[in-house]
Amino acid sequence: MAERMESLAKKIPGFVSFKTFKADDGERVSNVEFENEETHNTWKNNPEHLDAQRLGREKFYSGLKIQVLNNPRSYEYKSEYRNQPNRSLVDPPL
Repeated sequence: MAERMESLAKKIPGFVSFKTFKADDGERVSNVEFENEETHNTWKNNPEHLDAQRLGREKFYSGLKIQVLNNPRSYEYKSEYRNQPNRSLVDPPL
C-alpha cells in the first residue's frame, strides 16, 4: 500500500517528496511534502488516499496520527559549508 501511495502522490502536480521511515519496533512514519496547501489538499482529498487511510485505521495500524505542517522557514546544512564561517545554516529570505 505504501508503494501505491507513493506512486499516486508523485502524480499530483506540486509533489515535492515522499519519505518513509521504519523503527526497529515496527513504527512507521511517512512524510509527504507538497509545494503548498492547495496541492496538499489535492492529496488529502484523493479518493484512493482516503481509502488507504481507512484501511490503515481498520487493518494496518494500531494507531494513526496525521500532522500537517506549515513551514515558512527552512534551515539547511551542506557538507561543503563545513569550513565556511556562518554558512552551516542557511536561512533563505522570506
